[in-house]
Amino acid sequence: MRQSAPTWINYHGGDSLHSVAVTGAAVYVQGHSRWLDNPYGRDSAGPGAVERKGGGAVDPVTGKALPWNPVMPQKKGGYQMLATESGLWFVTDGMRFKQRYRYGIRFVPLP
Repeated sequence: MRQSAPTWINYHGGDSLHSVAVTGAAVYVQGHSRWLDNPYGRDSAGPGAVERKGGGAVDPVTGKALPWNPVMPQKKGGYQMLATESGLWFVTDGMRFKQRYRYGIRFVPLP
């Protein structure tokens, strides 16, 4: 059996990430998360952690969080996400997205 190693890992402090969508520019994640870039935190923000309530975007080459921050706190988290040429579709149990109330299915243009 051949084993492989990951190119990068983005730690998030032990929270759950439930879905992922990939475009050429980013790897988008969502779930019941509070941070990205958090290898030294466990249920807390460690040194270098960036706040990403509900998810965010990660650079596909470096694995580091990108500036895009949708601020979408969720209860259990979003389980479906779809990237299209026009943007991203999210299905979530959260009530806010970028400081606006939007429940259920959301669409956002690609950043």
